[in-house]
Amino acid sequence: MINLMLKLQTIKKNLKLFLCSLLFLFTLSLLNANFANASDIAATESSSQSATIENVHLSNIVDRLVERITMLFKFSTTDKINYQMQLTEKRLGELDYAVVNDRGDLIEELSSRYSTYVGNLTEMIVKNKALDKKQSVLDMYNRHSKIVDELDKKFEANSGLWLLMEHDKNYLKIYSDQLKDLH
Repeated sequence: MINLMLKLQTIKKNLKLFLCSLLFLFTLSLLNANFANASDIAATESSSQSATIENVHLSNIVDRLVERITMLFKFSTTDKINYQMQLTEKRLGELDYAVVNDRGDLIEELSSRYSTYVGNLTEMIVKNKALDKKQSVLDMYNRHSKIVDELDKKFEANSGLWLLMEHDKNYLKIYSDQLKDLH
């Protein structure tokens, strides 16, 4: 009987922790929506670029925090890798948006973030020897390489932004090679 009571208390405590975590994630997502909306308003109403960048930066901090917390709730390796793949796709989309819309002020940060996510995904696969995900990620990197190559063409050769795209292409090749060597 005492053993059953202890189990029920443990379950109750874990359920409270889980519900608090969900409430926290929900609150963060609402805050994120408000910050993103505030940055859109600032972009259209303000001529001050620094105010816009600060709002976008604050929104990015909340986004990254929500992503990290979400990753904590991915319990299996496969779920974590799938989520990291999704985030890597999202980072490429952000980079593509910045390049296509001539947002040179964001390209350096987004390029760096993209290559970091590619590296994190590769590291996760290598560390866990996730051979079942190897080919799908290699295919994704191959597709990304073609996209980054197209983005690269939007800049004058040897310019700073062109070099950032070259770095992303090089990272994709290096990380692809790491995955190809995984057995």
